[in-house]
Amino acid sequence: MIKLSIITINYNNKVGLQKTIESVIAQTSKEFEFIIIDGNSNDGSKDIIAQYQSNFTYAISEPDTGIYNAMNKGIAKSNGEYLLFLNSGDWLNNNQVIASIKNHLNDTDVISGDMNIFQENNWNLHRSQDTITIDYFLRISLYHQATFVKKELFSKSGLYDDNFKLAGDYEFFIRTLLKQDATYKHIPFLISNFLTDGISNDKGFNELNYKERELAWSKHFSKLVYKHFEKSNQMSNSKELKWGNRFFKFFPFANLLDKIFN
Repeated sequence: MIKLSIITINYNNKVGLQKTIESVIAQTSKEFEFIIIDGNSNDGSKDIIAQYQSNFTYAISEPDTGIYNAMNKGIAKSNGEYLLFLNSGDWLNNNQVIASIKNHLNDTDVISGDMNIFQENNWNLHRSQDTITIDYFLRISLYHQATFVKKELFSKSGLYDDNFKLAGDYEFFIRTLLKQDATYKHIPFLISNFLTDGISNDKGFNELNYKERELAWSKHFSKLVYKHFEKSNQMSNSKELKWGNRFFKFFPFANLLDKIFN
């Protein structure tokens, strides 16, 4: 088994796809495989895939049912010990990223690095958590563009739930790291760059994103805990609770969960 599979999913994002591809093939270390899953784009993305075809271990363009269905297809075709989901429009920070981190991909289920996010006309460095806590996931999530997941974890814990449209990776992380106690570590390397122009950052999808994260919690924790969560924080009405940013204030619920699970 090779050490790393980089999986890129795409749908009608020709410019972003090319940027992602070029950042991957520029890596000085070639110790990875590169998989492209395109959702039958009609914007010229297929031409980009054909142009760079020789750089891919596997590439396909066919209809899918959404983000996580496409990511699951990539998992099925991967041969790496670890998987990195670098979707179209995301790009590796420099050409030394894989060379820098490859020796750190050992044993741990989930390994998360750091990421640059362009928001409000500025680049901001977002450092991943050193340790995973319940409060962390009530405020934010891991960045899949900077997170390496052991493929074996998908075999043990299941794939992304493709009933989710936006929060499937969030559901996967709370399922595996909080409920199933998968192992985690942070590596202090800047992995990737991310523009906040994707579907999950579109204001029109904030409500869906919020509801799906709510669903992820209710799916994995008891009704008693969930009811406390809903009651204490007035999830559906609070103007403070914005899943798309950093203003979550769920501390009463976080403290309760810490008591229950620690």
